[in-house]
Amino acid sequence: MPGSDKRTQKESTMPASELRHPGAWRTVWILALVWAMAMLDRLILLLLVPGIKASMALSDTEVSLLYGLAFAICFSVVGIPLGHLVDRWNRRNLLLAGMLGWSAATLACALSHDFWTFFAARMVLGAFQAVLAPAAISIVADLFPTEQRGKPTALLLAASMFGGALANFVGGALLDHFADHQPVLPLVGRLAAWQLALFGAGLFSLIATPLLLLVHEPPRESATIGIGESFGMIAHVRRHGAMFLLLFAAFVVIAVAGNGVGNWWPAVFMRQSGLTPTETGVVLGSVSLIGGIGAAVIGGALSDWAARRDPRTGRLKLTAVALVGQMIVLLPLLQPQFVPGIVIALSISVVLSGVVGAACYSLLPDLVPPQGRGLLIAMYQFVGNLIGFGLGPTAVALVTNEVLRAETRVAEAMMLFGLPIYALAGVFVLLAAPAVRRMRAAAA
Repeated sequence: MPGSDKRTQKESTMPASELRHPGAWRTVWILALVWAMAMLDRLILLLLVPGIKASMALSDTEVSLLYGLAFAICFSVVGIPLGHLVDRWNRRNLLLAGMLGWSAATLACALSHDFWTFFAARMVLGAFQAVLAPAAISIVADLFPTEQRGKPTALLLAASMFGGALANFVGGALLDHFADHQPVLPLVGRLAAWQLALFGAGLFSLIATPLLLLVHEPPRESATIGIGESFGMIAHVRRHGAMFLLLFAAFVVIAVAGNGVGNWWPAVFMRQSGLTPTETGVVLGSVSLIGGIGAAVIGGALSDWAARRDPRTGRLKLTAVALVGQMIVLLPLLQPQFVPGIVIALSISVVLSGVVGAACYSLLPDLVPPQGRGLLIAMYQFVGNLIGFGLGPTAVALVTNEVLRAETRVAEAMMLFGLPIYALAGVFVLLAAPAVRRMRAAAA
């Protein structure tokens, strides 16, 4: 029939992912919002450092332990069993439980009055947020074929930058609002301005949690696996041990560099560029917002372009180029008083981070059978975040406190730390590329 022929012809021109999953992009946008709220709860601490240090009499190193190691311990360790559950259970429901848990943990951070209580609350926050990346990336991998995966993956990672923007805008606004007036809250009493900002962040996430009910669990590419098959995926990783060792080494060093350098930009603006916490929040929020858009558009497009140009190692080559760019944008830190130069450098760094993230996260699902994607992402989080997120911020703090012995020289510490670490990351990426090519050629 003519009408039937037209429908068939129209459907034949549609992307395969749209034919199988008509609600794919709606799901991606909801997951992006969830990711942004997670980053709001995780990153708002950076803007609150002056108030936290004053309230608890903490050093830079102690604050970095709250931000980095406390979160990374549970985020990394709990991620392994959660990754296994992601490959077996309903991923939407796991995300729902995780978001409820990390919202409550953020509220607990707001009510902390000493270092160890805060440390424990950050550990709980890390444990519940560990489910986010394995579940979200696994869902995206089932919604889109590999050559179309870069754009939705980049959107999820850009959402983390939007979350950073929220952390700065919301945190800065709340700090400014409560600077001279701290209301007495029922049951908890009077809180400091930084505590009220954290409380507001946790409340926002809690209110947004029901949106996950609009996400439908997509069908997996193959049947849900049992525990024996999951350990079969681990055997697959062991068979290609050299490749995964080099890749994980690259990801670890990238995480160390990114977290070590990236998390001290607020201190540069407040200590060396002369901005107030509120002004810093506006600047960082604007950079995160604009850079996040650039990361989503440029990172996703470049990732898919690299995959089409070289399906086996194109995304790794793109990662190496972006890491060279990260080294270059550290050079303006030589003049931290020149605020426009620092803002431009940070904006470019945000976009380059999006390129690296989109390339790496889009590559990982192709390296294991579909049944093991959640576990592989969790393994990546374990090695990358336990070391990178746990040690990166503290490493820069140690350079500031123990090598330069001046908290006002944090920009110099970031550059001294970042240049060699980004270079080392690029070396590992290039060393991993031939092994990835051989494995994917054998699997073709």
